[in-house]
Amino acid sequence: MDRNRPLPSETADPGEWAERMRADGFVKEQSIPFLVEIHTPELPGLVDEYEAAVLDAFGPRYSTYQFPDIRGTRLDGFLRDLDADRARPLALWVLLCQMANAYDVPRQMTLTRLTRRRIDWTARDLSLMLRCLLQHSFSRAVAPYRLALTACERADDAVLRECAEQIRALHRSYGGADLPGYADQRQIGARLDRIVERLGGAPVSARERFGGDVGPLLAAEIPDTLDSPDLADLLTLCAAMRTIRPNRRWRGEVAALLAERTHLPGEVRTVLEQVPRLADVLHERFHDHSFASETAVLLLRGLLWSAAEMPPEQAEWVAPLLGDIACHVGTGPGGSKVVRVERLATTAIEALAARGDAAAAAALARVLTTVRKKTVLNTARRALDGAAARTGLTPDELMDRTVPDHGLGPDGAREEALGEHTAVLGIGADGSPALTFRTPTGRRVKSPPKAVRERHGARLKELRAELGELKTLLPVQQRRLETALGEGRIWDLASWPRHVMDHPVTGHHARRLLWEVSTDGGRTWRGGLPDRDGARWLLRDAVGAEVFDSAGAETALLRLWHPIRATPEAVRAWRDHLVAAELVQPFKQAFREVYLLTPAEEATRVHSNRYAAHILKYGQTKALLGSRGWQGPQLGYWDGGESGEAHRVYRDAATGQEWRAAFFLDLVEHEEDNHALASCCSSDQVRFTRVGEDAPAPLKQVPPLVFSEAMRDVDLAVGVASVAADPEWGNRGRRRHNAYWRRTAFGDLTESAEMRRAALRRLVPRLRIADRLEVTDRFLRVRGDLRTYRIHLGSANILMEPDDSYLCIVDARGADTLYLPFEGGGGRLSLILSKAFLLAADTEITDPTITRQIRRK
Repeated sequence: MDRNRPLPSETADPGEWAERMRADGFVKEQSIPFLVEIHTPELPGLVDEYEAAVLDAFGPRYSTYQFPDIRGTRLDGFLRDLDADRARPLALWVLLCQMANAYDVPRQMTLTRLTRRRIDWTARDLSLMLRCLLQHSFSRAVAPYRLALTACERADDAVLRECAEQIRALHRSYGGADLPGYADQRQIGARLDRIVERLGGAPVSARERFGGDVGPLLAAEIPDTLDSPDLADLLTLCAAMRTIRPNRRWRGEVAALLAERTHLPGEVRTVLEQVPRLADVLHERFHDHSFASETAVLLLRGLLWSAAEMPPEQAEWVAPLLGDIACHVGTGPGGSKVVRVERLATTAIEALAARGDAAAAAALARVLTTVRKKTVLNTARRALDGAAARTGLTPDELMDRTVPDHGLGPDGAREEALGEHTAVLGIGADGSPALTFRTPTGRRVKSPPKAVRERHGARLKELRAELGELKTLLPVQQRRLETALGEGRIWDLASWPRHVMDHPVTGHHARRLLWEVSTDGGRTWRGGLPDRDGARWLLRDAVGAEVFDSAGAETALLRLWHPIRATPEAVRAWRDHLVAAELVQPFKQAFREVYLLTPAEEATRVHSNRYAAHILKYGQTKALLGSRGWQGPQLGYWDGGESGEAHRVYRDAATGQEWRAAFFLDLVEHEEDNHALASCCSSDQVRFTRVGEDAPAPLKQVPPLVFSEAMRDVDLAVGVASVAADPEWGNRGRRRHNAYWRRTAFGDLTESAEMRRAALRRLVPRLRIADRLEVTDRFLRVRGDLRTYRIHLGSANILMEPDDSYLCIVDARGADTLYLPFEGGGGRLSLILSKAFLLAADTEITDPTITRQIRRK
């Protein structure tokens, strides 16, 4: 509208004046009857005065996205000096104008000022506002609703009842608190809910609150809970929560409601327990992907904060459940950058931080080892740092102290009588948690007996839930210890036995690992394998000699042994000892790959080309790096998608410095991609920078442990995701990289392949087919009855003698139950051994796709 055009205040006829207001763009045509209704002889002059003040404060052409400071302007003085008799008709005028343009900044600011004032609205005024909102129901202007709802909330019951029909109609039209939209609009819906309830209307049920996506899913599982009026009352508070984090008043109201309604805490638990079980249904809004609708997210967010307010007697289940939800909604299909509902993940994490107890810290530790998206991880780290700071501990120390033990004894088991039977929860000999039962005769059975199921069903359900928690906890502690190995973390003597070795879960892994001890403040270190002697812990070297006694030392520092700090002789001795004793470590430690700086890397100074120029499967590369804590790039056929870097932060415990490792990747174009997501990428440099600095650091300055662990991750990704590791690459018609495939599939060994050779030299003599096997420089040579084969120790691809023809085997039958000195299935080492067992008995192979290749001359 043209603000320079003079207003027609001289018009006396209400209809003519209203029409001219429409023609000048102040109101819409459907507002003309309302203008006529509010018209008084003084209104045109009041409008003239107001619009002139707006023109003075904003100018004739103002932006709809700027909210200037109007203090001291003519408009500020006009609104401040406006008496109640003039404020009421002006507010109605501005409301009608705002409905014509929801983004009219002067109108928004004016209505906000007038909403705060105490105006004695009549039933006629209130009715006009409500009818206007109904007439313009398509508009989502917020300020007019706030004015009308504030008037309703301040009106006495008699005035409100006169407008009851219009209020209920507006409630139906607006959609209540279920409206998926902006937070301001959801607050309006919640306020309408409360006004309707004040009029005596039926409260909105929990089933209706959750809407059309999550509601039916929950109704199918927990129909009785969704019909609870107590839950409906709590969801009303959840829908009305105005901020991401609840304020003190909201928390107080929720806490009072939970204390007053004795069944409500259990109903909250029942609803939240369904979250990890909900089907993944993708919702897209403004390019933001979520696996729950806006309405469901907001209500569940309120329930998560409600869980943080649970009374002490309900505290036992809160932290584990919040941790489950954070891990579930904080992860998702498709890689590290895809999560189901990030807002719910961060809310669950912050709710855990608000509780701040030991169980919450344990749940946060699980979140840190499960989620991969950087923003969620950062939230979890901040929450854990805050909880640790309140206790005076480091985050690692706090996590050590809060690992649940589930009541397991030193032997890793717990027994509980269930009538005449006994339930045994524990960690089995194979390292996996199990729930078994002992009958009155002493027989051990895996399935619960009929008497247990019928008479102790509730307790059986709880025991199975504990078993699930134990299955989740074991790998979490395994990853924590491997992280400690890579960082060089140090424990003091006071905490090491109690929180590591004697703990039934952490100790299950720690007792199978090599440790180093220093009794002179870290100047010298001695390595040993733990050995319990009563209440004390000993460390013994590879020949069994005692190197440390925890009971005889006053002070000591302990850390996990790493081969990069050991002599070659010590490394060989420990590897021989582990294999001879058939000790299975929870992850590669004695057989861990070591990556030292090469002369070529010293020459390039600030970057390594050791793993450059490889052709990798992009999706597999990203997934492998993501499993090791790297944040991968998104490569594809769009602007900026042709290159990127994967990165991860490593911490050096010795100095406290954090290092950022970056592995650069480039898109490799393929017609089969159809110019969408990348299928292949090429590898480039690896660089290191100190966190907080921009310039890459000289590789000589990178701590050897940090460098080795980062390069190990890169080697893993390249070795597994390289197209050279795909035995059928050439058969898929992709001839473009055949030269690379041939060169790499049977080329020089990387450090990880060298480690396989070291392991095979010790394992082969123990195999029943040892007389048919020979470990050479790059191959495991297998003598079959028909031919002799060479399995490459890097790619696991096979050449047949005497002409070095290629043998393609996609799936090999599993080898006999085979000892490996570390858990995790052995990866490519297991694949190589399984192929060796298959080819050693080549006359027994019946697969024609293999036999045709073998018999071809």
